[in-house]
Amino acid sequence: MKKMIRAIVMALVLSLFLTGCGQLGLKNGGKELASGGVLVLKVNPEIAIEYDEKGVVTGVTARNNDAIEIINSCDGLIGKETREAVTVLVAAIGEAGYFVEEVEGEYRQIVLEIESGSQLPSDTFIDEVVEAVKNTIKDHHWKINLEIENESDYGLSDYEDTDYDKDDDDDTDYIDHDDKDTDYDDKDTDYDDKDTDYDNDSDYDNDSDYDDVTDYDNDSDYDDSDYN
Repeated sequence: MKKMIRAIVMALVLSLFLTGCGQLGLKNGGKELASGGVLVLKVNPEIAIEYDEKGVVTGVTARNNDAIEIINSCDGLIGKETREAVTVLVAAIGEAGYFVEEVEGEYRQIVLEIESGSQLPSDTFIDEVVEAVKNTIKDHHWKINLEIENESDYGLSDYEDTDYDKDDDDDTDYIDHDDKDTDYDDKDTDYDDKDTDYDNDSDYDNDSDYDDVTDYDNDSDYDDSDYN
């Protein structure tokens, strides 16, 4: 009986230890963050990436159970540039099957959150991370929405899907939630001349019901030329 109780206790201790390791993740010598910040990568796995004032990764933490396996599959994250570590993690998440199309036909979404109180190493820090993620997604031909959270707290402009698909081809990796492959998406008007398929020269002019080669004066219903 005592042996059974001891075995149960040991199993519980081991379980708590493994859970603790997963939540603590990887640390650079166990040092606390003195500067820098935290960038959180969310898909279904949620992973916090700690970086120093130079943007170098000092710690990687699993925020849920799915993230533990992803972190364990990635070697050498500590010491990498943040953008490099993020791309490695995004690739691992995708290869684990988290970017598969859902039942409702919706695509998965990557969320990058700048955790409150974080310092940005440079003005281009987020741009570099987003561009790196974009390239990784393109290389793997994944269909994913991208969202940045808390960027306005740092004086940055809003990051939307359309900010990153201007140069994409038909297989764009960033699908706008409002974009449903509509033919009218120029934003200037619902009916843009560029989108309208009127290739034939119209026989009707806006100012006249009958205007072949502007033989008729717009100011008169009866032109003298009709009676010459």
